[in-house]
Amino acid sequence: MQTQIQFDEIIAILGSLKQERAKWLKKTGVFSEQEIEFLIKLTYDLTDKDFEYFVAILLERDGYKTQVQWGFNDHGIDILATKDGKTFAIQCKQWSKWYITMGNVGEYYGKIYAEKEKNLDKIFAYVTTSYIQPEAENFLINHGIQGPISNLKLVRESKKLWYFSEEWWKGVIIEIRRRRFEEMRKNPQLTFETGYEKLKFELRTARLNEFKHHLPRNIRYKKSIINLIRHKEFLNNFFQYWDLA
Repeated sequence: MQTQIQFDEIIAILGSLKQERAKWLKKTGVFSEQEIEFLIKLTYDLTDKDFEYFVAILLERDGYKTQVQWGFNDHGIDILATKDGKTFAIQCKQWSKWYITMGNVGEYYGKIYAEKEKNLDKIFAYVTTSYIQPEAENFLINHGIQGPISNLKLVRESKKLWYFSEEWWKGVIIEIRRRRFEEMRKNPQLTFETGYEKLKFELRTARLNEFKHHLPRNIRYKKSIINLIRHKEFLNNFFQYWDLA
């Protein structure tokens, strides 16, 4: 029988992970307090799919047309972005893990190799909330991956377009929610009902499942149950500005 993980345990662990990540980012000496807070938000206030939409919004503000990929086998391409006749096939890695290692990028390249060979017209790119170790970054560049975007570069690119205020973040969250609702309504691979409350329920369930990859390995695969009593608390902890979406 699969062991259950309690809701309080999830909150406590994620809170601890936020604190540890903030300490590490501060030790690097390259981020301001505001930038550290922003990276924590990107890593823990968004799910992996939310982060893909965030990167898409960032690209659109810079003149790209984007398409967030939906599917259970995306071949390592999360976003297609087009500008000036060029198409970028982008992988997004929103991880609580601090470092992107050679093993991580090797696994990514193995996933995209066939697609890259078939799509010579596309420029492949890699974006992450983590630090990319130098040897891993060199590997990506040497294998034709366009300018890997690590957490430092991601902060700099974001600052070109936005000021990291609370109002700005609220607007980003609301826009991501809106886009996710629209995709869930029209995506033929999903069987969700179109009612607003049903969408909220399905997205809440998906949100918890997406979050579990941030949890320590020994509890990551425990069964998660959020009952109706804890529903509101769950939304308050993991869905900023939900009622405004």
